[in-house]
This record gives sequence, structure tokens and C-alpha cells, in this order.
Amino acid sequence: QATRSSMNSTAQILSGTKRPRDDDDKINNNEEHGADANGSKSAEQQRPPQFNVRPMEAYHKKRTNDSIHSTIDLCPAMQVMMNSQPYFQRLRKLKQLGVSESVYVTATHNRKEHSLGVAHLAERLARRLATRQPQLGITEKDILCVKLAGLCHDLGHGAYSHVYDGPFLDWMRAEQEEATRSNDAGDIASGATPLPPIPEGWTHEDASMDIVDAILAAQGMKVDMNNLGGPLKQVGDGVDAQRFGISSAGEFGYCP
Repeated sequence: QATRSSMNSTAQILSGTKRPRDDDDKINNNEEHGADANGSKSAEQQRPPQFNVRPMEAYHKKRTNDSIHSTIDLCPAMQVMMNSQPYFQRLRKLKQLGVSESVYVTATHNRKEHSLGVAHLAERLARRLATRQPQLGITEKDILCVKLAGLCHDLGHGAYSHVYDGPFLDWMRAEQEEATRSNDAGDIASGATPLPPIPEGWTHEDASMDIVDAILAAQGMKVDMNNLGGPLKQVGDGVDAQRFGISSAGEFGYCP
């Protein structure tokens, strides 16, 4: 029963039906007011005054040791994403290699370790491309986006990683079909908790995007789908959405 309850809660988060601040869409950031003669608005005008926000400078440079890469720097934007409970920290308990440790007993690393390594290598790759192929015009903003994508790409994995995507979900679907037949026959016990529905075509990549939305909402931010190249929207107390990932000097990925 506890396992089914946990699966139900997890499925709600992964499917996007359970997110912080479900009423985010109701917040319009005062878009009806504050435009200048050209129709544009400053960052201060776009930010609703009722929210308490933290500047990115409140986060200082941190680093973690790594058995492969020696040291991995954690910029403020990475810290914002990683410090969100339980979304990123749940990766500590997800096995990267599924049940492989049952045979190879030292194959025990987890999705959090993997995600940190991917973020680190993604940044190194982007910086090397920027240096060796300047004609590409790769900016610090581009590098930060690639790094954060590497950090967050596996957020939607379930228990035992791809075992969850494959055999476990196959079992869940079979259980749902059986539960439906039992319900039709009137065999379900009174008060029994039904299994959560599995969206058609669901993948852990879909869940990763849902969880990124949930992390941002928990930090008072939201992606502006009408302005994907612009700053995030401020939808609550938390990190300064207009300056997310940017220092006072306008530097992306800034680590004071």
C-alpha cells in the first residue's frame, strides 16, 4: 500500500498533474502596465513588486570532488537547480545501471553523479568549441544553457533508471488492465487505491521537462513560452528570474 501511494505521488509529479503553484498561469507579471514608448519594459517593470527575490550574487562559487574529473565547479545557476528538494536530490537514490549491481557488485553509481559529470563535460565541450571555432558565435549564455541541460537531462528517470521505463511500466500497464477488468466485474475491495494512469507515449524525457518546470516554480520562476530567448518569468518568492544565471556585470554562469 505504501509503495502504491508513493507511485501515485511520483506519477503525479512526473505526469505534470502535481506541481508547485498550479495557478502560475494566472500571473501576468503586470504585462498590461509599465511599457515604454516602444512597447518594451525594463526588468524592474516586468518584475511584480509583491515578490521577495534573491539576487544570483547570493550564491557563491562551490565545487565538489569527483573520482573521474577531480573537481567540478558548481556555478550559482547549478546550485539553484540542485538545491531544490526533492526534485534533483531524488537522483541520489536512482541507480544509474539499473539492477547491474546484482551481478557486478561495484556498479553502484547513481543518476546524481552521472548528471554532474554530464554537466561538467558539456561545459568543457561547449567552451572548446567556442575557442576553436569562434565563427560559431557561441556565447556564455549558450554555454550555461548546455551545462544546465546536461545537469537536468535525467531528472525524469524512475527507480532503477531504464528498468522503470521498460519492464516496470509494462508490469504497471498489465496491472491496470487487470484492475479495469476486476472493477468491471465488481471485484475491487472497498477503499482500494487504484493504480495511477500512465500517459500514452510517456517517456522519462517528458518527465524531465515537467520536473524542470516544477523546480523553477519552487524557486519562484517560470519559462516564458512566448519569449524562449528572454529571461524567465517571476511567479513567486525566490530567485530573481530576470537575473537567473547572470551576475551584476552581465556575465552568464558567474561564480564570485
